[in-house]
Amino acid sequence: MTPAELDLALRSVEDRIEKLKVQYDMYFSGFERKLPLQPRRELDAAVMQLRREPVRATATRFRVQNVIQKFGTYAQKWDRVLLQIEQGTLKRPQRSPNGSGAPSSSGAGLPSRVIAKATAYTLDEDNSDLDTLRPAAYTG
Repeated sequence: MTPAELDLALRSVEDRIEKLKVQYDMYFSGFERKLPLQPRRELDAAVMQLRREPVRATATRFRVQNVIQKFGTYAQKWDRVLLQIEQGTLKRPQRSPNGSGAPSSSGAGLPSRVIAKATAYTLDEDNSDLDTLRPAAYTG
């Protein structure tokens, strides 16, 4: 494989890794119902071919190793999360009662130290912009 072909193959594999990451994230969050098995098999084959390719240039060899490690790290994460889903031990973030992913305005789900710091400050009642934010104990 020529250096230009190898560079093109590396870019292609990097793009496919990012697309597969998005597909897995969508599956884990519940937006996608099917695992992206076929794209992963194809990417496995492409990464194996990169691994077998002899590379002479140090910079290109570094990029190849970086892409291989990146894919390996993501593959381990995906396998670990899939195993946790199968075993029923995956801790998913709690959704707020209003259905959005954001925490509710009551502070439910926030750590107590965050709530304590947030309630230690108050806004002036007549002016609600952030310049008037002051400690609640301030009496001046």
